[in-house]
Amino acid sequence: MMPSQTWKNLDPSTGVHWEEPVEWWPMIREHWPAYDKEVTPSMSMGVVAEMFRSWPGAKRSDHPARSIAAFGKHAEYLTKNHELSNIFGKDSPVDKLYQLDGHVLLIGVGYDKNTSLHLAETRAEFPTKKFVDESSAIMIDGKRQWVTYTTQAVDDEDFITLGNEYEKENNISHHTIGNADVRLLKQRPLVDWAVAWMEKHRI
Repeated sequence: MMPSQTWKNLDPSTGVHWEEPVEWWPMIREHWPAYDKEVTPSMSMGVVAEMFRSWPGAKRSDHPARSIAAFGKHAEYLTKNHELSNIFGKDSPVDKLYQLDGHVLLIGVGYDKNTSLHLAETRAEFPTKKFVDESSAIMIDGKRQWVTYTTQAVDDEDFITLGNEYEKENNISHHTIGNADVRLLKQRPLVDWAVAWMEKHRI
C-alpha cells in the first residue's frame, strides 16, 4: 500500500497551484481534469509510487486528491469506499491498515512523510484541531463536476519531532539500503503513541 495522491486536484486557494497567478484560479476550477483512478498520475509521490499505482493488478482508491494504491490480497479492502470527507479517519485506507495490524516502511524519507501519523491526528483530541473545505474535480454520472467537501485539516509540522521522540523512547532501529535510511515500524503502536503525544503537545 502506498500513497498515490493527486493533491493538485484541490482548490488553488489552498496553495497547491502556487506557480499560477490568482487571475487563473477560476480557469483552474473550471478546467482542471477530473480525477480518474486508472489514468491520473500521482503527483510528487515519486517514481516508485507512480509505478506501483499502475502495476497490473494494483487497486486505487477513489479519493480525487488523497488516493491510496494497494496490491495483494487486501488491496480491494484497503482501497474501497475512500470517502471525500474522510481522508485519513475511521475506515479510511490508513485506518484499515491499522485494523489489519499492518506495518509502516519508510525508505529514504522521514516522519514528515509518514502518512499513518495523519490517522493519529484524526483520533487525537487537541484544541487546535481544524476542519476545512476542500474542492476537487471529479466525475459524477459521466460529467466533470467541481465538488466541495469538508475534511479535517492536516498538519505535519511536528511529525519529525514526534518521530524522533518515538524512536528514542521505543529503541527503533535504523537500517540502510544504498544511501537510504530505512525504518520498519508496526503501525498500531506508533499511531496509539502518537495520539497521546499530540494530545499532550498540541495545545
